[in-house]
Amino acid sequence: MTLLQKLVEFTRHRGPMPSYRDDTNELIFDGDIERFAFHFWEENGLWHYGESGSNNKRSTELSTPDFDIALRWLIYNVAGSARHRLRFHPLRIPIDGALDHENIATGWSIQLDDDLIGQLITPDGKVLDMQMQVSTRRAAQLVILSHLMAYTPEQLLTSYMDPYGRPHLTQYLHEDPALTRIGKPSHPIPPLETANWGKSPGHVSRARSATS
Repeated sequence: MTLLQKLVEFTRHRGPMPSYRDDTNELIFDGDIERFAFHFWEENGLWHYGESGSNNKRSTELSTPDFDIALRWLIYNVAGSARHRLRFHPLRIPIDGALDHENIATGWSIQLDDDLIGQLITPDGKVLDMQMQVSTRRAAQLVILSHLMAYTPEQLLTSYMDPYGRPHLTQYLHEDPALTRIGKPSHPIPPLETANWGKSPGHVSRARSATS
């Protein structure tokens, strides 16, 4: 089973309900808000992440040929939504929650054009092969992604599935007073045998069986 299929299985029982759409070869996860959805698809050699709202019009937020970059962003959004449904305390990335260039991960920087389409630049000066549409020149999405890049997709998903963000994201755990009043997060998820997780991403269609 691939890591993408593990995410599908996790959300099917504990978060945004996944479905597979044959005509567009995409995974769609219903979000917390009515008629809001997360989308993940492959087209022309690129992996895309986007969202849709009440008008059902799909936007494209991230495009990249690098499956792992796209998967990190999908896990952040979809598994983060699942945590909310489980009433787990949120993982706030970066730690202080301030989303602007000053809080980008150490050594990273942002390249942003006039249309608010940006790329991340690694600490050694490499421009990542990706494009992200951001909301403002504060480039909050790119700031968050710079911190996610410190972890593999496997590490991110394992930690998002744990109530306390173990073993890799405990420093980002933000105790929500509303959740603290009702006690610690409930319904802990049994540990997964990560050694058997697939390393080859394959196509989105390989996750179709997990949604049926």
